[in-house]
Amino acid sequence: IFFSPKKQDIFNELKRFAQWTELDIVMEEEAVLFYGYTLPHDSVGQILTPFKQKAQEIELANILPDNTAVMVYFAVEDFGKYLDSRATNDNWIGKEWAYVLDDSYTADKTAGAFAVIKMKDPPVVGHSKSDELFDTLSAAVDKNYQGFRINRIDKKLSLEHLLGGLFEDFKSSSFTIIEDYVVFANSLAGLKQFIDKYQTQQTLGKDLSYLKFAEQTVSSANLYLYVNT
Repeated sequence: IFFSPKKQDIFNELKRFAQWTELDIVMEEEAVLFYGYTLPHDSVGQILTPFKQKAQEIELANILPDNTAVMVYFAVEDFGKYLDSRATNDNWIGKEWAYVLDDSYTADKTAGAFAVIKMKDPPVVGHSKSDELFDTLSAAVDKNYQGFRINRIDKKLSLEHLLGGLFEDFKSSSFTIIEDYVVFANSLAGLKQFIDKYQTQQTLGKDLSYLKFAEQTVSSANLYLYVNT
C-alpha cells in the first residue's frame, strides 16, 4: 500500500505505540481496515504499555469537525491509573482524549492540529466550576467567540507531560470548552473554525462517510486510529 508523503508521516508515528505489531489488511469499497496483534514493551515508555483498563465508548467524534483527516484516540476507565499518575495536575482529565488533524494541517502543526480532552467532572459553562477550570489552565483570556470563552494555555501546563510525546507541539495553545471537552489548538483561527463547525453541526459524528466507516469497526476502544486519505 502506498500513501502520499504527508500521510506516510502519520503511519511513521505508529512506532510510538508498541514494540511489535502485526496487521492484516482488509480492502473495503471505501475503506482500508487493519486488524491484528500488538505487543508493547513492559518497561519502555511506549503508548500502549499503560493500557490495561476497560475500553470506552467512542463519543469524542461527535464534536470533531467533519474535515478531520486524522484522529488518534485514547481512552481509559480511570485516568488516575494511566502512566502511573505521573502528572501532578491531571485531576480534571476524564476517560477520553485525542490528537486530531484536520485537512488544513501543516508539517509544523502550527495550523490544523488539535488536542481534545474529555473532562472528568464536566462543569456547566458559565458556572463557577467552569471558571475555575479556565483559571487552572489559563495564562490569560483572549476573547469570547460565538459564546465560547477562549483562553491562552498556561506555560506551566504541559500536555506532553500529561498525555505523552504525541502532544509535544501544544505549548502555547489557545483552548475552549465544547460540551464535555477541552479543545486545544496552536492556531486561534483554527480553533474558531473548530467552533464554527460544531455550531453548524458539521461534525465527524454526523458525517456519512465516517459513519459508514465506523460501522465496520468497533464502537469502544482504548486506542483507535482514523485516517481519512
